[in-house]
Amino acid sequence: MTTENNTNSNSELQGPFSQMGQPSALDVLRHDHHDVVLKKARQSLEKIPTGRTLLTILDKYKFPINILKGKEITYLSPDEKSLTLFAPPEYKGLESILAMALGLGIRELEQGLMGITRPSQDMDDITYCQRILTKSVDITKYMCIIASEFHDTHDDKKPLDKVIELGHGDVYKAYINKVSYEEFVDIFVEKDIETYENNTGNSE
Repeated sequence: MTTENNTNSNSELQGPFSQMGQPSALDVLRHDHHDVVLKKARQSLEKIPTGRTLLTILDKYKFPINILKGKEITYLSPDEKSLTLFAPPEYKGLESILAMALGLGIRELEQGLMGITRPSQDMDDITYCQRILTKSVDITKYMCIIASEFHDTHDDKKPLDKVIELGHGDVYKAYINKVSYEEFVDIFVEKDIETYENNTGNSE
């Protein structure tokens, strides 16, 4: 699967990175331990119930995955059909964070399968904002689910620490307290606005 994935992603990503000559920009950016990082991420994700469900989706639809060099562990889906994970050169001991990034990336791809695609410019403003909110709330909820399962079943607090570091501590508490979806969204929006104001200095 890895060989096929690399081939597909190379053709998809080479456009933005295209340069004359060899090696390609994608080859330069590719993580030195691409296969090992992906294997570690999968193995760690398989340890939790939600992770196993997400991997079933990944295996069913065979989404291409690339592992690129990065300062931090994160992910993106460049086209809603493939997944790119970023990992630092030293990733040992961070397998559960890799797993969370992989899981959230798969969930974002699953959103597309469910019809929850990225907002487009032809949407009216209200629909556009609603789509962004729906996708963001869903990903954040899955972040909480994954962090909770690692903490509860394996006493691994690293994903939870990452959730808190990203400013979602109150949202995580809301998830643990099993608040209604409406209340969960309200807390998410409130904290999102608070974070924006803190980062920009724009507050009333």
